Amino acid sequence: MHSNPKCGKCKNAIEIPKSPINLTTADFDREVVAWPGAVLVEFWNPWCGYCRIMAPIVENLAREKAGILKVVKVNLDNEPYLGARFGINATPTFYFYRSGNRIGDISGAVPKEQFEAWINSLLQA
Repeated sequence: MHSNPKCGKCKNAIEIPKSPINLTTADFDREVVAWPGAVLVEFWNPWCGYCRIMAPIVENLAREKAGILKVVKVNLDNEPYLGARFGINATPTFYFYRSGNRIGDISGAVPKEQFEAWINSLLQA
């Protein structure tokens, strides 16, 4: 587990999320596009069976990669604007961002090993 970094200016500890953060349209750009590091975005629906299959994998990934990867979730039932903005047609859909640039995406229920390999390859890219 990684220790929390400190702000270079005020020296306060910076909280590192250890579970997925639920985003809204209002905070998406700040939390994803303006984020200087790696971010995994999951677009999902609560009624989606494949989303429920992926949920424990995503939760575990957020915990294991805390400090390396920020994991966020967008509930498309609550945030249809974001679904339209990104043309999401299937759930779950995952976007991987680095320094505000989308560098990868994958859709559907993916086997845990394949999903983790995809994440690790993008983290090393």
